[in-house]
Amino acid sequence: MEVFPTETTVFAAATLDLNPEKPTLQSLNPFLTPVFVTDKGKLAPLDDSEKPQPLPEISFEDEKMTFIEKIYPAGRTAAYLVKFKSTCHFLKVFRDRDPDEEEDSDPEYQVEPENKGRSMLRFRKEKAAYEALIHSDACDRSVVPKCWGWFTLTREHVLECDSLTRDHRSDPEYKIKAKNTLLMQTHGENAWHYLKHSILDDRRRPKGLLLEYIPHAEILSGKNLNVSQIEDIAKKALEGLHVIHQSHVLHGDALRRENLLILQDGSIRWVDFVEAKCRTEAFRKYCPTQSCMLIELARVWSKFFTLLEWLSNVHELGTSTERFKLVADGLGPSNCESEIYSNHNFKLECSWVLHFPPSLHRSFQNIAQPDSNMADIKQELNITRAPIQPLPIVTRADAYDDFRSQYTPLIIDNGSTNLRFGFATSSTPHTGTNVIARYRERRQNKPLLLFGEGVDTEGGAKSQAKTPWEGDVLLNFDALEHSLDYAFIQLGIDAPSIEHPVLMTERLSSPLHSRALTSELMFEQYSVPSLAYCVDSVMSFYHNNLPSQFGPFSSDGLAVSFNSASTSVIPIMDGRGIMSHAKRIPWGATQTIEYLLKLIQLKYPTFPTRVTSSQTSWMLHNFCEFSTDYPALLRKLRDPLNMTSSARVIQFPFTIQIAEEKTEEELARIAERKKEQGRKLQEVAAKTRLERLAQKEVDLQRLSALRERKDEETKKDWAAALREEGLDDDAALDSIIKKLEYDLKRAKKKDGDGDDVEDEPPSFPLIDVPDAELDEDQLKEKRKQKLAKAGYDARERARKEKEREREEKEAEERREEEERDRDLAGWAVKMRKEHEALMSKIKDRSRRKAALNDRKSAASQARMKSIANLAADERVPKKRRKAGGEDMFGADDNDWAIYRKINTAAPSSDEEEDLAQLQNIEQKLLMHDPNFTDEHTHASLSSQRSALMAAFRPEYEEGDVEGKTRIHLNVERWRVCEAWFSPAMAGVDCAGLGEVLQNVLARFSESEKARLVKGMADFAKTEEFAKVGVTKAEYDEHGGERIKRWWGGNWNSASIPM
Repeated sequence: MEVFPTETTVFAAATLDLNPEKPTLQSLNPFLTPVFVTDKGKLAPLDDSEKPQPLPEISFEDEKMTFIEKIYPAGRTAAYLVKFKSTCHFLKVFRDRDPDEEEDSDPEYQVEPENKGRSMLRFRKEKAAYEALIHSDACDRSVVPKCWGWFTLTREHVLECDSLTRDHRSDPEYKIKAKNTLLMQTHGENAWHYLKHSILDDRRRPKGLLLEYIPHAEILSGKNLNVSQIEDIAKKALEGLHVIHQSHVLHGDALRRENLLILQDGSIRWVDFVEAKCRTEAFRKYCPTQSCMLIELARVWSKFFTLLEWLSNVHELGTSTERFKLVADGLGPSNCESEIYSNHNFKLECSWVLHFPPSLHRSFQNIAQPDSNMADIKQELNITRAPIQPLPIVTRADAYDDFRSQYTPLIIDNGSTNLRFGFATSSTPHTGTNVIARYRERRQNKPLLLFGEGVDTEGGAKSQAKTPWEGDVLLNFDALEHSLDYAFIQLGIDAPSIEHPVLMTERLSSPLHSRALTSELMFEQYSVPSLAYCVDSVMSFYHNNLPSQFGPFSSDGLAVSFNSASTSVIPIMDGRGIMSHAKRIPWGATQTIEYLLKLIQLKYPTFPTRVTSSQTSWMLHNFCEFSTDYPALLRKLRDPLNMTSSARVIQFPFTIQIAEEKTEEELARIAERKKEQGRKLQEVAAKTRLERLAQKEVDLQRLSALRERKDEETKKDWAAALREEGLDDDAALDSIIKKLEYDLKRAKKKDGDGDDVEDEPPSFPLIDVPDAELDEDQLKEKRKQKLAKAGYDARERARKEKEREREEKEAEERREEEERDRDLAGWAVKMRKEHEALMSKIKDRSRRKAALNDRKSAASQARMKSIANLAADERVPKKRRKAGGEDMFGADDNDWAIYRKINTAAPSSDEEEDLAQLQNIEQKLLMHDPNFTDEHTHASLSSQRSALMAAFRPEYEEGDVEGKTRIHLNVERWRVCEAWFSPAMAGVDCAGLGEVLQNVLARFSESEKARLVKGMADFAKTEEFAKVGVTKAEYDEHGGERIKRWWGGNWNSASIPM
């Protein structure tokens, strides 16, 4: 897989949409083009070192330029073969503007007056493109023609150009004599009207580019149109376009075949850069994007791939030379080319990528080296893409002439999933999904009857789909009738009745009601001459054990039938199915598919794409298998390597959201804005925290002053003061003061160990003055000073406490440092033990939280007991509370742990302290212990997943959209199939297939067991088939329920004598 080097790459794909109205193009197959597409952001501006040098302006002072021949006029440009400095060159002339262009008609392209108009924009684009190509040495690498410079044509040059133009205008054969040279050939007649106007009529003198002249160059045509040449040209063309893109130039018109020249030595040249986009300051508006460059690569790839597919189809079908020439001409003349590509819609959509076709493995394997960011490309080969719903294949009806009036037996396998039908002498039967739907087509408002795969093509028809079966019972006979109509139409039967004996399958122990209605449909509606029912598994056993040509069918064995809704076991002895000993379990393919889908939904609960039943059925049939020893397999899969190797990865379609690339300045502004917002939030939080802390300090001062005032107040005044504060008694006051002190202590401890700024001690002159000597205002001031002094004293006590704690911490650090210097290994062991103890404590707390979610766990039961004990505590009577008989709950801080125990949602303060202490220990170990790395930290260990879980369900990064849409099937591959032998693991209460087989064999003798354990169309060809069918007369006489009892028929007590 080729990878084009870009900075950040994602997948994209280019698709071809075929036009169904063009039957000549139906041989093309749509493919997804594997490319890599980056974001839509423009390329970064060029540095000074990257800016190309201006294209030199050519001077004709020393030597004159001679015009030899006019090669080609094309719209706003013209091409001339000139001779300059004894060398032939190619001169591309850009006229000032279109002759019929209005003055100032396009202000978007107006710049300086001498470079005004759309034509001059084309000149500036090609000039800038060659400047960039010359700067990157693309011209020297034989990818594009060499450019010698530019100039403004003099009057003499214009007169020569005009004369050559007039000579060619008078030559009627000039249109068909255009040379295969550097410039592209003309498209249609539109370009020729420019020849009516002389260059002398232009307002200003034209500009010219002097380019390399390449004689005998060709474009893609019938001369070089074969598989080997196209593969070589495609490789070189993409390599060359890649070199152009590396020069920061977007070609802009690479799909036109005339812009790619093929030289005689097999090399190529990309030409005509009038629509190019360059990464220059002068073309900021037209600066290319990385995605545009890679989209251009994808489209060119699609064009060459279309050629390869056409040629491959032509050779495979052995088409004649005329057909080969028709394809070549379709790519040659412009009219055919425009018709071809107008019927294809090249769409770019972010999607998953299909594997390369084999031809492209040979052609494009060396275009570029893989990008380092895509190192997992090799793993892509082991990933299976989820299939896309294919379009139904409309088949023609068979010819009925060979079977008319031949009474060839007709075989109908009426399965609940597929309907198979055909004549007994046919090599392969017809098959189709046994489902029908009535649907009204919206455009023409006509009712349609869809069958099989046609139902899936219409979204409205899926909701109305019906199947003849409901599980294992045939119930919907309208759907059965429509299915049989489809079968007879496909077989080409155009007679008024079915003139063939019919052999039809039915389920084991089918209800008589279903058989009666089926017989009524076959005899009354289709008038079949005879009808015989058989069990499909017995017919399959007959086909795989065909008797000799002259001998009877006498094989022995067990026929195990895996049906859609059940699984049956039928013993066959001496060529006869012993239906009385047959067994059936209610587990089939439908239940298995549902079981696998539930396992996938359980494994990927947030899968971004809906997994359908049809996709699950595809996974079941392609990846799931039986295991001979399921427990031993599980023991083997305990190894993560075995789990990974046994996994099958299914890649579902995904859509990549391409984010807009931001410049470094924008990213810097966004980062600075986020930092500023973070600083503001921190300031707001700090301000709020300080306000709360200040309010708590004020409350503490007020309540402390209130407690100190108790001795001065009378009992009545004291009770009134407590009521004013919302308190009941002294105990409540003490409890609040204690809680405030505890909160202040914790808050200051969390803020850090910063030194308090020492202020001058305030003076309180009125505190020691007796109240009798003070007036009313002084008394109020005295009370304020008391409150202020209480607050000052509290702050002093807190400062001293903080200083004491800091000194203790410094002493502890000094002791720890001395211990570390004295015995580093012992200190590391000690810290490791503390680290492990804290880790164990945190893990136990996490396990306890997880256990509390399970109401049957021991932790949850203990929590409920604690809640019940709290609710059962007797309330202390009011008299006992007054007498001091109330308990002292809350006096000890450990009493509050009961609330943390029963409240699982509230964060624990102990947990925060443990985490802070653990982080401190880890920082010390990382700093001083060389054996302790980041992998041993709590954050790393808690984020690790076990290797087995990682192999069972790999995790992808958040932005990996492709990985998020992958399903890894490992254990499920064998688990769903094991449900046939152990249905209980899927929630079905029945015996497994092994037990059923054992039960069936138990009914036979030992010799018969040894014989037991040691096809349908084939039987219809025998003479015995004519004896087992129920004729129309027997149906009229006995009814539809009765059948003839024979070795391949169903079990039924109601039978007709043979």
